[in-house]
Amino acid sequence: MTADERSRRASELLDDPFLQHVLDALELKYVEAWRTSALNDYDIRDQAYQRLNALHEFRADLEMIATESAIRAFNRRSREVI
Repeated sequence: MTADERSRRASELLDDPFLQHVLDALELKYVEAWRTSALNDYDIRDQAYQRLNALHEFRADLEMIATESAIRAFNRRSREVI
């Protein structure tokens, strides 16, 4: 798979309403698990925190991959101008 194909596929995933629904539902689930956990329930709080961070990292990675082609194209055009 080329870099451009990866960027296109990542963009498609980010634009997919079903995937966004699933990711949003997971985020709410993890925040709710943290919010409703007992103050001394460190394991549940830590697990919710770790899962929420992993979810945010997943989204950030998709966004980075989706923009890679545009950034490469911009950099190529910038070098041509100089």
